[in-house]
Amino acid sequence: MEDITVVVTVLNEEKSISALLDGLDAQTCSSFQVVIVDGGSTDNTVKILNAFYPRSFSLTVLQQKGNRSIGRNAGVKKARTTWIAFTDAGCVPRKNWLEKLLGASHREKTRIVAGYYSAIHTKTWHPIASRFMLVSPDNLSAFTRKHHPDRFLPATRSMLIERSVFLQLGMFDESANTSEDYAFSRRIPLSMPIAFAPLAIVDWFPPSSLRRFFKQLFTFAYMDAQLGVVRTQTIVKSFGVLILMCLFFWKGVYVLPLLLMYFFYTYLRHKSIVHSLVDLMMLLCMQWVTDLGVLFATCLGSVRRIWDRRVI
Repeated sequence: MEDITVVVTVLNEEKSISALLDGLDAQTCSSFQVVIVDGGSTDNTVKILNAFYPRSFSLTVLQQKGNRSIGRNAGVKKARTTWIAFTDAGCVPRKNWLEKLLGASHREKTRIVAGYYSAIHTKTWHPIASRFMLVSPDNLSAFTRKHHPDRFLPATRSMLIERSVFLQLGMFDESANTSEDYAFSRRIPLSMPIAFAPLAIVDWFPPSSLRRFFKQLFTFAYMDAQLGVVRTQTIVKSFGVLILMCLFFWKGVYVLPLLLMYFFYTYLRHKSIVHSLVDLMMLLCMQWVTDLGVLFATCLGSVRRIWDRRVI
Protein backbone atom coordinates (compact mmCIF):
# COMPACT_ATOMS: atom_id res chain seq x y z
CA MET A 1 0.00 0.00 0.00
CA GLU A 2 1.31 3.45 -0.95
CA ASP A 3 1.71 5.73 2.07
CA ILE A 4 -0.13 8.62 0.40
CA THR A 5 -3.51 10.35 0.55
CA VAL A 6 -4.90 12.46 -2.28
CA VAL A 7 -6.97 15.38 -0.96
CA VAL A 8 -9.51 17.10 -3.22
CA THR A 9 -12.22 19.66 -2.48
CA VAL A 10 -15.42 19.79 -4.53
CA LEU A 11 -18.47 22.02 -4.82
CA ASN A 12 -21.14 21.36 -7.45
CA GLU A 13 -18.80 19.37 -9.69
CA GLU A 14 -21.29 16.85 -11.13
CA LYS A 15 -20.05 17.54 -14.68
CA SER A 16 -16.37 16.90 -13.94
CA ILE A 17 -16.15 14.64 -10.88
CA SER A 18 -16.44 11.35 -12.81
CA ALA A 19 -13.42 12.20 -14.98
CA LEU A 20 -11.39 12.98 -11.86
CA LEU A 21 -12.37 9.71 -10.18
CA ASP A 22 -11.59 7.70 -13.30
CA GLY A 23 -8.19 9.39 -13.57
CA LEU A 24 -7.36 8.52 -9.97
CA ASP A 25 -8.56 4.95 -10.44
CA ALA A 26 -6.24 4.53 -13.44
CA GLN A 27 -3.07 5.46 -11.51
CA THR A 28 -0.05 3.20 -11.85
CA CYS A 29 0.28 3.45 -8.07
CA SER A 30 -2.24 1.29 -6.23
CA SER A 31 -3.83 0.97 -2.81
CA PHE A 32 -3.57 4.65 -1.91
CA GLN A 33 -6.10 6.80 -0.05
CA VAL A 34 -8.38 9.52 -1.44
CA VAL A 35 -10.22 12.03 0.73
CA ILE A 36 -12.75 14.20 -1.10
CA VAL A 37 -14.21 17.07 0.90
CA ASP A 38 -17.55 18.43 -0.29
CA GLY A 39 -18.20 22.06 0.57
CA GLY A 40 -21.99 21.82 0.40
CA SER A 41 -22.86 20.78 -3.14
CA THR A 42 -26.48 21.21 -4.19
CA ASP A 43 -26.20 19.16 -7.38
CA ASN A 44 -25.48 15.43 -7.82
CA THR A 45 -21.79 15.58 -6.83
CA VAL A 46 -22.16 13.69 -3.55
CA LYS A 47 -24.50 11.15 -5.13
CA ILE A 48 -21.91 10.40 -7.82
CA LEU A 49 -19.17 10.09 -5.21
CA ASN A 50 -21.17 7.69 -3.05
CA ALA A 51 -22.02 5.53 -6.07
CA PHE A 52 -18.38 5.19 -7.20
CA TYR A 53 -16.52 1.98 -6.34
CA PRO A 54 -12.78 2.45 -6.95
CA ARG A 55 -10.42 -0.40 -7.80
CA SER A 56 -7.11 1.25 -6.96
CA PHE A 57 -7.82 3.34 -3.88
CA SER A 58 -10.01 3.67 -0.83
CA LEU A 59 -12.37 6.64 -0.93
CA THR A 60 -13.53 8.77 1.98
CA VAL A 61 -16.10 11.52 1.42
CA LEU A 62 -16.33 14.29 4.00
CA GLN A 63 -18.91 17.04 4.35
CA GLN A 64 -17.32 20.34 5.39
CA LYS A 65 -18.98 23.62 4.49
CA GLY A 66 -16.65 26.49 3.83
CA ASN A 67 -14.10 27.56 1.25
CA ARG A 68 -11.56 25.22 -0.28
CA SER A 69 -8.86 26.16 2.24
CA ILE A 70 -11.11 24.91 5.03
CA GLY A 71 -11.93 21.80 3.00
CA ARG A 72 -8.33 20.95 2.19
CA ASN A 73 -7.23 21.42 5.79
CA ALA A 74 -10.05 19.14 6.92
CA GLY A 75 -8.95 16.52 4.40
CA VAL A 76 -5.34 16.62 5.62
CA LYS A 77 -6.48 16.31 9.24
CA LYS A 78 -8.49 13.24 8.27
CA ALA A 79 -5.51 11.63 6.51
CA ARG A 80 -3.03 9.48 8.42
CA THR A 81 -0.44 8.83 5.73
CA THR A 82 3.08 10.26 5.47
CA TRP A 83 2.42 11.94 2.13
CA ILE A 84 -0.37 14.24 0.97
CA ALA A 85 -1.04 14.90 -2.71
CA PHE A 86 -3.34 17.69 -3.83
CA THR A 87 -5.29 18.15 -7.03
CA ASP A 88 -8.44 20.06 -7.90
CA ALA A 89 -11.91 19.28 -9.09
CA GLY A 90 -11.99 20.00 -12.82
CA CYS A 91 -8.63 18.25 -13.25
CA VAL A 92 -7.86 14.80 -14.62
CA PRO A 93 -4.56 13.29 -13.40
CA ARG A 94 -2.59 11.33 -15.95
CA LYS A 95 -2.07 7.68 -15.06
CA ASN A 96 1.52 8.12 -13.82
CA TRP A 97 0.83 11.34 -11.90
CA LEU A 98 1.35 9.94 -8.40
CA GLU A 99 4.23 7.76 -9.54
CA LYS A 100 6.07 10.79 -10.93
CA LEU A 101 5.44 12.88 -7.80
CA LEU A 102 6.69 10.15 -5.47
CA GLY A 103 9.59 9.37 -7.78
CA ALA A 104 10.77 12.99 -7.70
CA SER A 105 10.61 13.10 -3.90
CA HIS A 106 12.66 9.91 -3.58
CA ARG A 107 15.13 10.82 -6.30
CA GLU A 108 15.85 14.32 -5.00
CA LYS A 109 15.24 13.48 -1.34
CA THR A 110 12.82 16.35 -0.83
CA ARG A 111 9.69 16.65 1.28
CA ILE A 112 7.81 18.87 -1.19
CA VAL A 113 7.22 18.29 -4.90
CA ALA A 114 5.71 20.68 -7.43
CA GLY A 115 3.96 18.84 -10.24
CA TYR A 116 2.75 20.33 -13.48
CA TYR A 117 -0.52 20.79 -15.37
CA SER A 118 -1.72 21.07 -18.93
CA ALA A 119 -4.85 22.79 -20.22
CA ILE A 120 -7.45 20.92 -22.26
CA HIS A 121 -8.55 23.36 -24.96
CA THR A 122 -12.21 23.11 -25.95
CA LYS A 123 -12.66 26.74 -27.08
CA THR A 124 -10.75 28.69 -29.73
CA TRP A 125 -9.61 31.22 -27.11
CA HIS A 126 -8.47 28.63 -24.55
CA PRO A 127 -4.81 28.54 -25.72
CA ILE A 128 -4.62 32.28 -25.07
CA ALA A 129 -6.49 32.12 -21.76
CA SER A 130 -4.20 29.35 -20.55
CA ARG A 131 -1.20 31.64 -20.96
CA PHE A 132 -2.67 34.00 -18.38
CA MET A 133 -3.63 31.27 -15.90
CA LEU A 134 -0.78 28.73 -16.07
CA VAL A 135 2.99 28.70 -16.21
CA SER A 136 3.49 27.98 -19.89
CA PRO A 137 5.86 25.25 -21.15
CA ASP A 138 8.00 28.01 -22.68
CA ASN A 139 8.86 29.19 -19.16
CA LEU A 140 9.55 25.85 -17.51
CA SER A 141 13.28 26.13 -18.09
CA ALA A 142 13.23 29.23 -15.89
CA PHE A 143 12.27 27.17 -12.84
CA THR A 144 15.12 27.57 -10.39
CA ARG A 145 13.59 28.43 -7.07
CA LYS A 146 16.77 29.92 -5.67
CA HIS A 147 17.01 32.54 -8.41
CA HIS A 148 13.39 32.79 -9.57
CA PRO A 149 11.24 32.33 -6.44
CA ASP A 150 8.17 33.81 -8.12
CA ARG A 151 8.32 31.75 -11.33
CA PHE A 152 7.07 28.35 -10.28
CA LEU A 153 5.87 27.23 -6.86
CA PRO A 154 3.76 24.22 -5.87
CA ALA A 155 0.08 24.66 -6.68
CA THR A 156 -2.78 22.48 -5.49
CA ARG A 157 -3.58 21.35 -9.01
CA SER A 158 -0.52 19.09 -8.76
CA MET A 159 1.43 18.98 -5.53
CA LEU A 160 2.97 16.50 -3.07
CA ILE A 161 4.02 17.31 0.48
CA GLU A 162 4.82 15.44 3.65
CA ARG A 163 1.88 15.73 6.02
CA SER A 164 4.14 16.75 8.90
CA VAL A 165 5.65 19.58 6.81
CA PHE A 166 2.21 20.81 5.81
CA LEU A 167 1.16 20.98 9.46
CA GLN A 168 4.47 22.55 10.46
CA LEU A 169 4.02 25.36 7.92
CA GLY A 170 0.58 26.18 9.31
CA MET A 171 -1.69 24.63 6.64
CA PHE A 172 -3.75 26.82 4.29
CA ASP A 173 -5.05 30.20 5.40
CA GLU A 174 -8.74 29.49 5.99
CA SER A 175 -9.69 33.11 5.33
CA ALA A 176 -8.58 32.67 1.71
CA ASN A 177 -11.16 31.67 -0.89
CA THR A 178 -8.51 31.55 -3.64
CA SER A 179 -4.72 31.91 -3.96
CA GLU A 180 -4.32 29.94 -0.74
CA ASP A 181 -1.80 27.60 -2.37
CA TYR A 182 0.37 30.45 -3.64
CA ALA A 183 0.31 32.16 -0.24
CA PHE A 184 1.19 28.83 1.40
CA SER A 185 4.04 28.11 -1.02
CA ARG A 186 5.59 31.50 -0.36
CA ARG A 187 5.88 30.52 3.30
CA ILE A 188 8.14 27.60 2.40
CA PRO A 189 11.65 28.60 3.55
CA LEU A 190 14.42 28.61 0.98
CA SER A 191 16.27 26.15 3.19
CA MET A 192 13.57 23.58 2.39
CA PRO A 193 14.20 22.38 -1.19
CA ILE A 194 11.35 21.74 -3.60
CA ALA A 195 11.58 19.07 -6.28
CA PHE A 196 10.03 19.83 -9.64
CA ALA A 197 8.30 16.98 -11.46
CA PRO A 198 7.34 18.33 -14.92
CA LEU A 199 5.95 14.93 -15.97
CA ALA A 200 3.61 14.68 -12.95
CA ILE A 201 0.80 16.20 -15.00
CA VAL A 202 -2.87 16.77 -14.42
CA ASP A 203 -5.02 17.91 -17.32
CA TRP A 204 -7.09 20.96 -16.47
CA PHE A 205 -10.20 22.48 -18.03
CA PRO A 206 -10.02 26.29 -18.43
CA PRO A 207 -13.12 28.41 -17.70
CA SER A 208 -15.99 27.68 -20.04
CA SER A 209 -16.69 31.32 -20.92
CA LEU A 210 -14.76 34.57 -21.25
CA ARG A 211 -16.85 36.03 -18.46
CA ARG A 212 -15.74 33.26 -16.09
CA PHE A 213 -12.15 33.65 -17.27
CA PHE A 214 -11.99 37.37 -16.46
CA LYS A 215 -13.90 36.86 -13.21
CA GLN A 216 -11.43 34.17 -12.10
CA LEU A 217 -8.40 36.32 -12.87
CA PHE A 218 -10.01 39.27 -11.08
CA THR A 219 -10.71 37.09 -8.03
CA PHE A 220 -7.15 35.74 -7.98
CA ALA A 221 -5.65 39.24 -8.09
CA TYR A 222 -8.06 40.54 -5.44
CA MET A 223 -7.30 37.67 -3.06
CA ASP A 224 -3.54 37.95 -3.65
CA ALA A 225 -3.68 41.58 -2.53
CA GLN A 226 -5.95 40.82 0.42
CA LEU A 227 -3.50 38.12 1.59
CA GLY A 228 -0.54 40.46 1.14
CA VAL A 229 0.88 38.46 -1.76
CA VAL A 230 2.63 40.84 -4.15
CA ARG A 231 3.56 39.72 -7.68
CA THR A 232 5.85 42.62 -8.51
CA GLN A 233 6.15 41.98 -12.23
CA THR A 234 2.37 41.81 -12.66
CA ILE A 235 1.74 45.01 -10.69
CA VAL A 236 4.43 46.97 -12.54
CA LYS A 237 3.06 45.85 -15.90
CA SER A 238 -0.52 46.71 -14.92
CA PHE A 239 0.46 50.19 -13.75
CA GLY A 240 2.32 50.65 -17.01
CA VAL A 241 -0.85 49.85 -18.95
CA LEU A 242 -2.84 52.33 -16.86
CA ILE A 243 -0.29 55.05 -17.50
CA LEU A 244 -0.32 54.26 -21.21
CA MET A 245 -4.09 54.52 -21.31
CA CYS A 246 -4.09 57.86 -19.45
CA LEU A 247 -1.41 59.25 -21.73
CA PHE A 248 -3.30 58.07 -24.80
CA PHE A 249 -6.44 59.99 -23.80
CA TRP A 250 -4.33 62.99 -22.81
CA LYS A 251 -1.80 63.16 -25.63
CA GLY A 252 -3.54 60.99 -28.18
CA VAL A 253 -1.53 59.96 -31.20
CA TYR A 254 1.78 60.96 -29.59
CA VAL A 255 1.60 57.90 -27.35
CA LEU A 256 0.94 55.53 -30.26
CA PRO A 257 4.59 54.33 -30.46
CA LEU A 258 4.45 53.31 -26.79
CA LEU A 259 1.20 51.42 -27.34
CA LEU A 260 2.70 49.66 -30.33
CA MET A 261 5.71 48.66 -28.21
CA TYR A 262 3.38 47.25 -25.54
CA PHE A 263 1.44 45.23 -28.12
CA PHE A 264 4.64 44.06 -29.81
CA TYR A 265 6.04 42.91 -26.45
CA THR A 266 2.81 41.00 -25.81
CA TYR A 267 3.10 39.32 -29.20
CA LEU A 268 6.73 38.33 -28.62
CA ARG A 269 5.88 36.71 -25.28
CA HIS A 270 3.07 34.62 -26.74
CA LYS A 271 3.92 34.29 -30.44
CA SER A 272 3.94 30.47 -30.26
CA ILE A 273 0.14 30.47 -29.90
CA VAL A 274 -0.58 33.12 -32.54
CA HIS A 275 -1.49 31.43 -35.81
CA SER A 276 -3.75 34.03 -37.43
CA LEU A 277 -4.76 37.67 -37.32
CA VAL A 278 -7.81 36.70 -35.26
CA ASP A 279 -5.54 35.04 -32.69
CA LEU A 280 -3.39 38.15 -32.54
CA MET A 281 -6.33 40.53 -32.06
CA MET A 282 -7.82 38.30 -29.38
CA LEU A 283 -4.48 38.04 -27.59
CA LEU A 284 -3.95 41.81 -27.55
CA CYS A 285 -7.50 42.50 -26.34
CA MET A 286 -7.32 39.87 -23.61
CA GLN A 287 -3.90 41.13 -22.47
CA TRP A 288 -5.16 44.72 -22.26
CA VAL A 289 -8.34 43.87 -20.36
CA THR A 290 -6.50 41.43 -18.08
CA ASP A 291 -3.81 43.95 -17.13
CA LEU A 292 -6.36 46.63 -16.27
CA GLY A 293 -8.54 44.14 -14.39
CA VAL A 294 -5.60 42.87 -12.35
CA LEU A 295 -4.63 46.41 -11.44
CA PHE A 296 -8.18 47.29 -10.36
CA ALA A 297 -8.58 44.06 -8.39
CA THR A 298 -5.22 44.55 -6.69
CA CYS A 299 -6.21 48.05 -5.60
CA LEU A 300 -9.51 46.81 -4.19
CA GLY A 301 -7.85 43.88 -2.43
CA SER A 302 -5.20 46.16 -0.92
CA VAL A 303 -7.87 48.53 0.37
CA ARG A 304 -9.72 45.57 1.90
CA ARG A 305 -6.51 44.35 3.54
CA ILE A 306 -5.80 47.80 5.02
CA TRP A 307 -9.40 48.07 6.23
CA ASP A 308 -9.36 44.63 7.84
CA ARG A 309 -6.10 45.39 9.66
CA ARG A 310 -7.53 48.72 10.81
CA VAL A 311 -10.65 47.05 12.18
CA ILE A 312 -8.58 44.43 14.02
